[in-house]
Amino acid sequence: MGCSNTRPLIAQPPSPPVIHNPYHGPISVTIRTIGKQFSFQAKSSHTLLEVKRKIFSETLIPEENQSILWEKKQLVNDNATLNECGLSETATLIVWAKKK
Repeated sequence: MGCSNTRPLIAQPPSPPVIHNPYHGPISVTIRTIGKQFSFQAKSSHTLLEVKRKIFSETLIPEENQSILWEKKQLVNDNATLNECGLSETATLIVWAKKK
């Protein structure tokens, strides 16, 4: 007969890697868009959404239309902190507007 408490094994999608970033200081963020570049200071505890709001104030690209690339990786989790994204002392983010 077999154990009645067993369940069939179901393949689970792999979890995204957890980035262990020991840096918790200020981050000098440079934003590059088509035709514009600007910099500002951020805290490692700021979320990606907070950065998007700053980008909006400078570029008028709405937060929901922003695509952000950092070190060949697209940053998509608005609730992730800059520390969780792996950013440290200096970071250059490439920003473009998504097509509607």
